[in-house]
Amino acid sequence: MDPLSTVASSKSLVRAIYETYTTIHAIKGRPKAFDRVNKSLQLIQLALWKIQTHRSGPSADALLANAIRPFTRRCEQKIRVLYDIFVNLKHGLGSDSWQRQTWADLGQNRRSVLLELAEGNKVEALMQEILADLVIVDQYQTFGVATESQVAQLQRRMEELSTTKSVTADAVAAAPKPLIAGGGTGYQNHQGNSGTGHQAVDEDATKRQAIKKTLHTTPYKDDKNRSPFPVPGTCKWFVGHTLFRQWCNSSESTILWASADPGAGKSVLARHLVDTILPRELGSSLICYFFFKDEDDGKRSAKSALRCMLHQVFEQREELLSDRIVNRFGGGGGYETNSLADTWDIFTQTLSQRLPGEDHISVVCVIDALDECDGSEQADFMGLLCNYYQQIGQDSRFSIKMLITSRPYSSIRKGLHPLESNGLSLIHLRGETDEEIEKIKQEIDLVIQAEVDQLQSYFQLEDSEKEALLAGLQKFDNRTYLWVHLTLDVIKAQFDEDMDLAIIASSLPPSVDAAYERMLSSSPDKEKAKRLLHFLVAALRPLTVEELNFALALLPHHRNYDEVVMIPEARFREHIRELCGLLVTVIDSKVYLLHQTVKEFLVWDKDIDSEEASSTHGPRLVWKYSLHGQESQQIIANACMRSLHLHDTEEMLSSAKSTTNTFLLYSAHYWVNHFLASETKASDAALALVSMRHAPKCPAAWFMVYFFHFETKYPLGFTRLMVASYCGLEQIVKRLLRHPSADLNAKDSVGRSALSWTSNMACDQLSFETLHGQVDGFARETMVAAAGTRYATVARLLIDAGAEVDSMDVHNLTPFYYAIKHGCSITARLLLQFGANVNTLGSSGETPVDVATTRSEEATVRWLLEAGADIMIHDRTRRSLFRWSVLTGEESLVQMLLDAGTDVAIANIPDEIGVSPLDIAIIEGRNSVIQMLLDAGLDTNLLDGLGSTSLHTAILHGQDSIIRMLLDAGADPNLVDNLGSSPLATAIHDSQDSVIQMLLDAGANPNMTDESDESPLNCAIAEDRVSIVRMLLDAGADPNAAGELNRSPLEVAACDGRISAMQILLDAGADPNSKESTGLSHLTTAVLHDRESVLRVLLDAGVDPNVSDMTGLTLLELAALRGQESVVRILLDAGADPNASDGQQMRSLGAAVSQDRESVVRMLLDAGADVTLYGEGLLLLAKSRGQDSIVRMLTEAGVDAELDDVDGVNLPQIARS
Repeated sequence: MDPLSTVASSKSLVRAIYETYTTIHAIKGRPKAFDRVNKSLQLIQLALWKIQTHRSGPSADALLANAIRPFTRRCEQKIRVLYDIFVNLKHGLGSDSWQRQTWADLGQNRRSVLLELAEGNKVEALMQEILADLVIVDQYQTFGVATESQVAQLQRRMEELSTTKSVTADAVAAAPKPLIAGGGTGYQNHQGNSGTGHQAVDEDATKRQAIKKTLHTTPYKDDKNRSPFPVPGTCKWFVGHTLFRQWCNSSESTILWASADPGAGKSVLARHLVDTILPRELGSSLICYFFFKDEDDGKRSAKSALRCMLHQVFEQREELLSDRIVNRFGGGGGYETNSLADTWDIFTQTLSQRLPGEDHISVVCVIDALDECDGSEQADFMGLLCNYYQQIGQDSRFSIKMLITSRPYSSIRKGLHPLESNGLSLIHLRGETDEEIEKIKQEIDLVIQAEVDQLQSYFQLEDSEKEALLAGLQKFDNRTYLWVHLTLDVIKAQFDEDMDLAIIASSLPPSVDAAYERMLSSSPDKEKAKRLLHFLVAALRPLTVEELNFALALLPHHRNYDEVVMIPEARFREHIRELCGLLVTVIDSKVYLLHQTVKEFLVWDKDIDSEEASSTHGPRLVWKYSLHGQESQQIIANACMRSLHLHDTEEMLSSAKSTTNTFLLYSAHYWVNHFLASETKASDAALALVSMRHAPKCPAAWFMVYFFHFETKYPLGFTRLMVASYCGLEQIVKRLLRHPSADLNAKDSVGRSALSWTSNMACDQLSFETLHGQVDGFARETMVAAAGTRYATVARLLIDAGAEVDSMDVHNLTPFYYAIKHGCSITARLLLQFGANVNTLGSSGETPVDVATTRSEEATVRWLLEAGADIMIHDRTRRSLFRWSVLTGEESLVQMLLDAGTDVAIANIPDEIGVSPLDIAIIEGRNSVIQMLLDAGLDTNLLDGLGSTSLHTAILHGQDSIIRMLLDAGADPNLVDNLGSSPLATAIHDSQDSVIQMLLDAGANPNMTDESDESPLNCAIAEDRVSIVRMLLDAGADPNAAGELNRSPLEVAACDGRISAMQILLDAGADPNSKESTGLSHLTTAVLHDRESVLRVLLDAGVDPNVSDMTGLTLLELAALRGQESVVRILLDAGADPNASDGQQMRSLGAAVSQDRESVVRMLLDAGADVTLYGEGLLLLAKSRGQDSIVRMLTEAGVDAELDDVDGVNLPQIARS
């Protein structure tokens, strides 16, 4: 999916999450993770908005798409998961009774709602991953979007989220548990049920099979096995290399990139590694692979590669296709539409699962011939790899060792450069160096020896003939595996019993090029072979055997489809081999060149200098550079046009019969492309096609096939001039204009003229060509210029002939409007030059300026304004221009609009995602623009579309100077947003101390609570912002005010172990003897949670260590029961009475003996615990349990040691007494 479409989808999801949160916000005591997510939602929404709006032309768009596509797609996927969590939680609450519940109640009564959160989809973890991707996007220098402060803001939010407690952990902790069993006096360790609360349901086996079938997109095993087994003794140059051993022995995630020149045997090596070496060396790892082939879309696709490797993972470890992963696939349906980033995300999620008895999963991926991967997907794939390997170590549950082979292309080196330049996880083994080439050459000699041995056996050669052949093959220094393969094939093909092998050996082709030359030179029909090769090098997609057969058989005199006599398919396959030898191969009924080097050998490139083209280093190579691109394009264009001129073509294309000859469909789709590429003058055949009619008001069937590549609705009434103009056929347009019957201003059924259709086709044509793999990202700028120039030339021809420049269609839209809408700036400027109305209004009131601002085409907006666009023509225009001028910082235009009477309140209305121009100015830090808006009377206290005030937005984005401006202009520091959060509460999460002081000085209420009754003081304590705690107390914050769930500031501080905050609160008058929201004292809670530092602070503040509360136990008894030796010592040192009673005569010594706390018994006896208070019970209990040490201590303390008879004594009763 286009990254900008992905961003738009993400924005709508974030908006929906934001709305869902308003419902969840009503739950009392909800985990802070939800609040933190909400604080980040606006930040994410605005970051996505910035990516979408900051575009600066076609070239930057291409770089943007290549760079951010993996990150924006993965970001969207995480946002979808986050959205599902929020929606599931909301729906899981059921009726509105949840509004009267606390989070603790929710955790107990609706545990199923929490299960998804417990499965790793925790909101805070997801937010951290989303923000991580946005940081990467914002740091791309290509965009010039993010300021350092904005990137820092995102990074701060990530750090904050990384320390947030788990939602589930918070929920469980919030549920109160009994300290003592009902009716008992001894301490009980009540652990929560460790089960998940639901029973896993086995997915139906057919669903899993369907998923695996969907993943098996190409015959990956067959593609691997097409490479032959290595000859014994070969591949050692690689397998024994230090860098391979280093990669193999590493336990970490690393990439080994093995590059080598064409013909070096990379695919043979890759198969050997997969089949033999890696299973032996890394037998405990999962091994998967993919061999790219430049043959069809699936075998060139990185997405297919990942899918096939996932298939192999599931085939080896069925249990990894868990319920969680099945759900990611949507139950096996619809997965075909997922992106490369989706697939990678599922791949890593699959490996990150915990399996019984396994702490770590290791996967080895072998990727062969990455250079043959589709250009755009190749860049995306390497981007995903770099992102993963730059962040390794974050997940120790799995590792991915990647081995990649390719030619030493700069595009791959650039793609992996982020890892290589930083010394991260990349090992580059260069097979193209002199040292490695020599090693490979020695192994090639082993192959030659083995192949010649087979030839000797097969043809019964004499030893002398064998030796002559060996010598002939080994005399060439530049021998490669590919050359050996080709040369031996030539020998086999030419072998004759009467031939002198010594002569053959002395005349072997010295290079791959020479081998290609010899094969083609031996063709029985060189002209037909050349024509066949023209088709293969020029076709916009691989031709099938049937299509190529038909194209070669089609002759100028044929008039009907049935007259074309094709060779039977089986024989035609052999005929191809006879014509071109090994250079052409048939795979899955599609015809391909044997190797990329074949095309490089045949096709002349204008960048090749004349010296290189004429240099042969030996006998002249007739076939080298024998095919010229324009000639190839002309040959295939003529064949396409000839097929469309057959008398029964119309019938066949208009019915199901079109499937019986796919070359007709190919011709309809592509003849225009080939005709234009051939740069041929207007031909009668092309003119006839343009003039062909399928019905009185309907062009030919071929045009309808072509038209629907770009449009969704087909208007009636297309003239032949419209057809030629739509296709950009300049020469045909010239010929048609010479005809007196040419109606320049004729309109179709939707009121569009030839000039109107010409005005929007440059970018549409480009999109089509890009879609079909003809244009990569780096060539896009050139293609934009070429397509734009071609259609602008056609437009000029029509205008010069008298075409109406401002011809309106049924929607009152002119050619100029369409040119702006489709980004065809060359045509737009041309139309303007000839008097086009720059202020034309469509039926919906939209002007060209509105369109340009919506598209964020800054340069276009500027020249439209320079050309006289009326900024006051329409309210919509004023609003769109106002927003645009704020975004780009055009202060003069902002002032012009305000001076012209623009209602600042109306102009500041938020857009569809809730962002207002004031929000934009705040985010971009445009202080001068903000001052203009404030001077014009803009109300700073209105909520924007995201439910925030301008003060909230400024705080969230760290714009301190703007915060001061807003406060000086009357912004209310106590006005809450739609979630009940005040600017002060927002600042505590996101701002520096200076902002807090600024708000307090402006009158912010330090005791103001939010909708959940949480106070700023409690928030500051929870955030561990000690300096802010002091500032709030100095400003009058109540240290004893109860906040959310009736928790006091001291309770919050004690619960989180915030010792400094506790001391500050106590110094400010916080009551250390107050009860907590649970009804327990602060001391009791500190003992229960073993918080020794908290205990000391409270005791130093004068809390009585001998008090008891609702537990019915003294603190010393509670600590003795739990065996907390340090706590017992602290309490005794503070004056706790070891003989104090809980009313049931258990006392601390009895508690210690009942739980076999030997050390505590000693401490209590040393502190003066009176053993006589227990009578004979303690000694009897200790003896019955075999507590010999305690028996000795009690005896030494004065208990009668002669009491031995315990028969008939009720020991539990004695213990309770």
